[in-house]
Amino acid sequence: MIAKLLSMVYTSTAPLPILFVIKVTGELFMHAKLRDMLIQHFELKGGLSRAEAEIAVDCLDATALNVDAETTHGLLDAKCFLAFSFGGRHDALLNVSKPGPQNLQIAISLRDWYRRMKAQHNGPDPFVLHCCVQWEIALVNDLWETIPRDQLHILRPRVNAMNANHDHYPTQRLWEDMKDVLIRHNIDIAKVPVGIFAHRHHLPRVVQYANSIGVTRTAADLDAMPSDFDPYCAYPWTRDFRGFYLSNAVSAMAKMRNEEYCVNPEYFPE
Repeated sequence: MIAKLLSMVYTSTAPLPILFVIKVTGELFMHAKLRDMLIQHFELKGGLSRAEAEIAVDCLDATALNVDAETTHGLLDAKCFLAFSFGGRHDALLNVSKPGPQNLQIAISLRDWYRRMKAQHNGPDPFVLHCCVQWEIALVNDLWETIPRDQLHILRPRVNAMNANHDHYPTQRLWEDMKDVLIRHNIDIAKVPVGIFAHRHHLPRVVQYANSIGVTRTAADLDAMPSDFDPYCAYPWTRDFRGFYLSNAVSAMAKMRNEEYCVNPEYFPE
């Protein structure tokens, strides 16, 4: 039922989700009708109290629709660049070997900012700016032509031994891997500003996980970030707004389960 309700947020014939409205600022938020339907469902079918149901719905609203991410610095202050992919396309053999338009835009933004930082560098030491890039973004050749190999670090997920495919690469694990790479190059991302390149809707989760591992000094160029979706994407959760919303909703509820139900002792009566 929840999935059915949430699936109503996107239709192929409507340019915007029908159960969402737009604030004057252009920001999406949940329509009161959908909010009430979800609260009632959590109460009647889930056995939640009214207060708990409202918390659950607020959790969905805040995580799936939120495009606000508080960064603390400008990109010119960054001591390293980190790029997080959003999608990718299949080739004729159904391998993800094409970056897709969103990753291309992220890669071009990273390339341009690297060039800008290098052009402004002055001093006796060579210019060095380490860039950690998720593998789908590294499919863009312009990065290899601009950033030296010893400064361009490609992050790939583990290969599943059962089917020889790449496993899913969660954002949290990617952050940990990037942190390890940069530590080996004497950069502690918990102590310096880091430049983030990502999809506009993905950025809040990226920043959230950054804060969870102690990375609190972040920078981003919001105007250069892609915000649209690729209907030909290899991954269903980044093809359109509906898939992205549903994916975020499921992740948000799982996080809420782990943090509230599995941690708080009041949920375990004697």
